Amino acid sequence: MSARPWIIDATQDRVFLFGGVAASAALTLAILVSGELAPWWWVWVIALDGPHLFATLARTYLDPAEWQARGGLLRGSLLWFLAGPAFLGLAAISGSGLPVALFLTAASLWAWWHVLRQHLGFVGLYARVSGETDAGDAAWDRAALYTGMLAPFVAFALGHPQARPMLGLTGTPTWEPVVAAILWGLTAAVSLGWGLRVLSARRAGRASSGPKVAYLALVLAWTAIVLSPPIANRLPIGGITIAVTAWHNVQYHALVWHYKRNRYRTEPAAHGWAAVVGRSFLTYALVGIAFTLAYRLPNCGFGSPPGCATGTTPLFAGLSLPVIGETLFWGFALHHYFVDQYIWRPSRDTRLRADLRLVAAG
Repeated sequence: MSARPWIIDATQDRVFLFGGVAASAALTLAILVSGELAPWWWVWVIALDGPHLFATLARTYLDPAEWQARGGLLRGSLLWFLAGPAFLGLAAISGSGLPVALFLTAASLWAWWHVLRQHLGFVGLYARVSGETDAGDAAWDRAALYTGMLAPFVAFALGHPQARPMLGLTGTPTWEPVVAAILWGLTAAVSLGWGLRVLSARRAGRASSGPKVAYLALVLAWTAIVLSPPIANRLPIGGITIAVTAWHNVQYHALVWHYKRNRYRTEPAAHGWAAVVGRSFLTYALVGIAFTLAYRLPNCGFGSPPGCATGTTPLFAGLSLPVIGETLFWGFALHHYFVDQYIWRPSRDTRLRADLRLVAAG
């Protein structure tokens, strides 16, 4: 086992990678207590979510070295901004809102998958820095995470009053509670199996990383809390998004800032504006907030975000201005999800491992 079981360091991992769940918990509690989504949605978007999209852009598009290494990816990924307009075009041509409904559903599923994959990435990093090599242990980690985040999500979608119509489910639930109960039972069984595997590994002398085990247990617990019917059914879908994503945002900022401090410390001139934006955390935060306002306020003009009311009269194919705006502006998130899949691959990128200061097993 490595003497260093942390990704950044003990303090920052505990405060941000683990403690970031406090941001999700605080915003979730605020929504539940106040009964209001809009003010807390804007706090989340301006302080955390929008700047985390900017963090990806700053780490790539503002860095000449990244253009040299990934020019094709950076140019080609911009096509994701055309996805929403393309589906709006299909809706206009067909006279049906179905293409847009399918697009919005797929985008929401990708958002959930994106958060899941980041959690899986952190689990893998904790295993790496601790020197874990057992393939069976890794398989149980993946099974617990995938089951613990996907099965409750499907159960939630089958029962939540806003999610059900999106799946074409109407009327009083009949078979759905049975399926949901099976999914929750599967989650409990796999989580228990994972816990027993951890105990077995320790008895066999393959002591799993303490931070990895604690982190994965926290992910499973928070997901179960947020998606449990007593909590989930009191939250609008936007509240569920905040509850899951705010923690993800805090973690992302911590990792990007760790990367920036290491990447730009030597020869900052070689990294152009990326190094300028990363010169201080205040600059990084303020530019991220400015970026968020620049793209979110026009979106508000469509009436898409909470608290931005406009007319709901259908303009074409049964689509109102808020739905059209939501479809158009999903491009920012989709582009982020796509690029992120390629720029955070420490197992394949030796330079990234160096920039993250990952320690090989010793």
